[in-house]
Amino acid sequence: MSFYELKQAELEDLEGRGYAFTKKTVFGKSYQGVFFVENEDAVEELKEQDELTFSGIVYHRRRSRDPRLKKESFPIEILDVTSTRMGERIDFASAEQQ
Repeated sequence: MSFYELKQAELEDLEGRGYAFTKKTVFGKSYQGVFFVENEDAVEELKEQDELTFSGIVYHRRRSRDPRLKKESFPIEILDVTSTRMGERIDFASAEQQ
């Protein structure tokens, strides 16, 4: 069973399902996540843009087993795009440290 659930989200003006989660680094906190969309042509257009904004649920880890959910928006960079049965999967990371 997955620790995180897909929720309604947006990547720029494109609607889909996805989530982000926090990750600690030596430079501070950063975000990583996934976004699923069915329109393959829209993904190609997103790859060409310099600056993208993810808007959706971010899972914040806590010492207890239940993560804290919070809706946030932040700039991202696309790391990878993979075709799946659910559509195009976009793996992303925050463009700047939080």
